[in-house]
Amino acid sequence: MAACNPNELGFDVIFAWEDGKDDQNQNAQIDGAINRDDITCVICLLVLREPVQAVDCGHRFCTKCIGEFHLINPGKCPKDWQDIQVFPDVGKKREILSLKIRCKNFTVGCTWQNELREQKGHLEKCGYESVACQLECGEFVLRKNMQNHVDTLCPIVFPCEYQEFGCTFKGTKMLLNDHMANNMGTHMSFEMKYQIQKVKDEFNKQLTAKNQEMVRVKNEMKQLGKDLEKIKTTNEELVEDLKAKGKQIGVLTERLKTIEELKEEVEHNEKKIEDVKKEIDQTLEKNNKDLALEINDQLQEKCNANILMHQKIQNNLKELQAKLAQQNKL
Repeated sequence: MAACNPNELGFDVIFAWEDGKDDQNQNAQIDGAINRDDITCVICLLVLREPVQAVDCGHRFCTKCIGEFHLINPGKCPKDWQDIQVFPDVGKKREILSLKIRCKNFTVGCTWQNELREQKGHLEKCGYESVACQLECGEFVLRKNMQNHVDTLCPIVFPCEYQEFGCTFKGTKMLLNDHMANNMGTHMSFEMKYQIQKVKDEFNKQLTAKNQEMVRVKNEMKQLGKDLEKIKTTNEELVEDLKAKGKQIGVLTERLKTIEELKEEVEHNEKKIEDVKKEIDQTLEKNNKDLALEINDQLQEKCNANILMHQKIQNNLKELQAKLAQQNKL
């Protein structure tokens, strides 16, 4: 479809029945049916693009043309300066896009003719369209001649395709093609040397990495040896400490045994005291009250002394048990 872009001015076209010359009869009447003035913008004087029509005066303009005019002269007709309002003229747009035109390049050989709406699509592939060199040398050539220009005429210099392998040749496309055709053996030699060097570089890279890994492992082994010596020394110290603790435990065990024996002796003495007390109690019943009281006082003192001794022994026993428990924790 033709480009109906409101950001552009009118169409500058040559109709199929025109020969491109500035002929007044052709300008006034198109094919004897359509008046050129009826499809021409009164501002840009080109064929209407996205036409709009003014209410009352009936003049037609391109959408972009009247838009720019109204930025300076709001609401005015540029032809008769009446106050106007404009609306899209869809019928006129369809009529204009249906008109047959020649390619703008018909003077240099293009024979294309079709409706105006097809113009943009044609120009994008027209062989007679002048376009910039695709290699950006700065020259403009016909699209149909582009390949020949690139291959034989373009002054842009290209490096050899085997540049990365060591070839230093640079030249135009044509010279480059000749160079590629005449130096296949040299290029193969370049590539082979490059690949061999690449393998060597990769081998050296891996060898360096392996050496670095060996150094790292060696350092780690050395450090592990030092750590092992530290552990060995620590273990020896722990063994000596355990031996000392064992001796202390032995001493405490003997003390505990002695305390247990003393405890048994105290219990045995207590039993004897109880037995004696019973005997005394029986004797007191036979003696008078005063004698009984005297004896009872003496016995009470002895009992109290034994109780104090027993408590002292119990306290010593508890202290030794606490020390033994603390040594066992260590």
